[in-house]
Amino acid sequence: MFELKFQNLKGASRALVSRIDAERSNTLAAFKRIGSPRYPTVGQVRKLNQESQLTPPELLALDRGELPLILPPNGFALIELAR
Repeated sequence: MFELKFQNLKGASRALVSRIDAERSNTLAAFKRIGSPRYPTVGQVRKLNQESQLTPPELLALDRGELPLILPPNGFALIELAR
């Protein structure tokens, strides 16, 4: 778990967090779920494109400029600060 601490936020009180990890928005995991075909069909490519879209961001509250964040191994998070 990470504890991010932001300073000089000028009114930001929330964070939008978009994630990519083993469970969310992961093209390789989706490819493995369909059996890792050497030549995916058009339908499989559509499914891969759909499953690899970014999930909607989570809206998290900042507490005095602090944001606890749990990232799994090899996880990625894009954090956007908002008012």
